[in-house]
Amino acid sequence: MLRSFFSDAASGAPLRGGRFLEIGGVDGLVESNTWVLERCLGWRGVLVEGHPLYFERLRRQRPNSLNV
Repeated sequence: MLRSFFSDAASGAPLRGGRFLEIGGVDGLVESNTWVLERCLGWRGVLVEGHPLYFERLRRQRPNSLNV
């Protein structure tokens, strides 16, 4: 998936410094669709989680994201 959707077409290098929005961020790690993008490729973004217990975990585990 990284090569197909998140790589430069000309060079094949992974795209760095992108932006993301993840709705249903849960705790920020388990089943996260954006953790690798943030951790390995320097992406920044917004994580949305409505459950108070999960939100506190999300806030602690993903402090570099905007957590809502």
